[in-house]
Amino acid sequence: MMIVICMTTGFITKGRGAGRKVIPIKDRHTVAEPKVTKDKSYNKVLWQDIVTKGRKREPTALTGGMNHLDDSEITTIVATMEFFDATDIWMKQTVFDLGGLPRFRVFDWLAMNVMGRNDDDRRQNEQALKVLVHAWTKADGDVKGFIRNLREDDYDVDRSWEKIQIDI
Repeated sequence: MMIVICMTTGFITKGRGAGRKVIPIKDRHTVAEPKVTKDKSYNKVLWQDIVTKGRKREPTALTGGMNHLDDSEITTIVATMEFFDATDIWMKQTVFDLGGLPRFRVFDWLAMNVMGRNDDDRRQNEQALKVLVHAWTKADGDVKGFIRNLREDDYDVDRSWEKIQIDI
């Protein structure tokens, strides 16, 4: 289904072809009800640290607002997630987020996950997220260093990532 919003006319079109519906923007709640979510308390200091370091290392002016990871680097991230028993849903979403159309910068993607993007099963995904955050902060926001940390460090032996607090 395709939804198009035209701000100049004040209408939303829903669907394609002869079955297309035109809905006034004031009635846009009829298109889709917002998903009700509980208030989550993520570690805002950790989130700010990720974003601050990331903006310095991956500025929009240099990156065009997207990452430049190759397939092997995305595979490294997903393989780490898989090793720490992340859910299939989160791993598939990661492949799309980093390698698909959005191509989020790594810090944007990681900060979204800290805020709750991977909440299909937060408890199951927590270990993988902690490892990824640890590797990112250890690399001081450097994407190549982040990938190198994931490839070279043995996070099954070095468990210093366990002290990271994602939710508060």
